[in-house]
Amino acid sequence: MVPEGLALPVALSASLDADHGVVRITAPDESGCGVDAAVAQTVREVLVGAPRRLVRGTSWRDSLRTTVCRDSIPLTLVSIRSYVVEDARVEGGPVVVMIRRRSSSTFSGMGTQFGEPVTITGEGQGELLFGLRLDDGQMVDGNGLATLTLSLTGRRKSQAVTQNARLEIRRR
Repeated sequence: MVPEGLALPVALSASLDADHGVVRITAPDESGCGVDAAVAQTVREVLVGAPRRLVRGTSWRDSLRTTVCRDSIPLTLVSIRSYVVEDARVEGGPVVVMIRRRSSSTFSGMGTQFGEPVTITGEGQGELLFGLRLDDGQMVDGNGLATLTLSLTGRRKSQAVTQNARLEIRRR
C-alpha cells in the first residue's frame, strides 16, 4: 500500500564526500514536511559513508544536520554518530562487515498546532548493529534500539513524551 501523497518511485539525489565519509542527500528538498522529504530522511539512515578500509576495530564518526517534521512542524535535527567495525561474515560470496553505530541527537523547532504557537524540543539516543556489504556498500540487515524524548510547550499546555523503538532492517 502506498501512502497518500507519495508518488513512486521517489527521485533522490545523493553525493559522497569521500574525504570525510559523508553521504549528502540533495533532493528532494528536506526543508519541507512532505512525504518525499520523509522518505529522504529514512534513506539517510541506511546510506553509510564508511572509510575505504574496514577491519575489526576501525572506528569513525559523522554528524548530520537536517530538517525533520513532527505534526507538520519543521524541526532542526543535529545527530552525532559513531561507528565501530565489530566482525565480518561471508554471505554467498560477498563479505558483510558488521558495524555498531551509536547516535546521540537533539532537535528543536517552532510552529502552530490547532492554531496555537508551540515549541518542540527533544533528544534521542540509539544503537544499531548492521551488516554492510563490501562489494557494493549496501546495508543488508540490522537490529537496534532507540529512545526519543520530546517536549511540546504552548501557551495553554505542555506535553512530554518518551518514544522507545526497536529498529529492524532487512534487505528484500
